[in-house]
Amino acid sequence: MLPDGAVERVQEVCASIGEACEAAGVAQWDVMGEQSYGLDLNLEAGKITMVGAGGEGGFGVRVVDDGRFGFARLVDPSGAQRAVDQAISILRKSPQVAGFELPESSDVTAVPSAFHADVAGLTAEDLMDRADAMLAHVASESPQAVVTGGGLGASAT
Repeated sequence: MLPDGAVERVQEVCASIGEACEAAGVAQWDVMGEQSYGLDLNLEAGKITMVGAGGEGGFGVRVVDDGRFGFARLVDPSGAQRAVDQAISILRKSPQVAGFELPESSDVTAVPSAFHADVAGLTAEDLMDRADAMLAHVASESPQAVVTGGGLGASAT
């Protein structure tokens, strides 16, 4: 489900946004990047009616200088400089808040990973196999039973 190099691409874009902030002389900045990929399968009247795959994501940059802040969001990685310019433009129009600044970097406690390779490695065929097994199980329990709606899905962010 996860394309090769997906995590590295998010990290590279975040780094390029940071470089644009440094080049613009922003006093403080932080960057957030997110990318999600998923598979979905719909069931209606005891049959698989749709299987789809897709992804979405984007990046945000927050800039802070002299008690003022600005924010911009982008989805196209080539727009890093434009997003930083927009955030700075917003910063210049923002009211000044005495003492407002980003928190200092500090040691953090590691959060256990929720990554599960079996989920990240799912294919559309895997999802269809699971749906077929579910439909077969329902039919084996009661020949009159029909799965009338619902679906299966998996995603990785």
